[in-house]
Amino acid sequence: MEKGVGHFAESVLLGENDNSVLSGHRDTVFRKLGQVGEGDLLIVSTSAGEFIYKINKVRIVDEDDRTVIFPKPRATLTVSTCYPFDFIGSAPERYILVVYLALKTVS
Repeated sequence: MEKGVGHFAESVLLGENDNSVLSGHRDTVFRKLGQVGEGDLLIVSTSAGEFIYKINKVRIVDEDDRTVIFPKPRATLTVSTCYPFDFIGSAPERYILVVYLALKTVS
């Protein structure tokens, strides 16, 4: 995660039914994550194609909250970063986006 986004290995790949979990640092790749909100679109490009998600929910949870990695009944992407964004040191909470797959285009 030092140079990019990390994929939680026990979660499904993007676009698959269930919960795909991505995490990144709040002071690098997810620096502007706090500027998006419910209803916004999130576009993720990978070697497997482009995935367009719609943000369903924004949550602030405790750093030890494992509910964010639970299985989901539909293609869901959970994006996680440390919170608050301007906190110095090891942040006590996590900023979570719960987003649903809207469109997948294969490259």
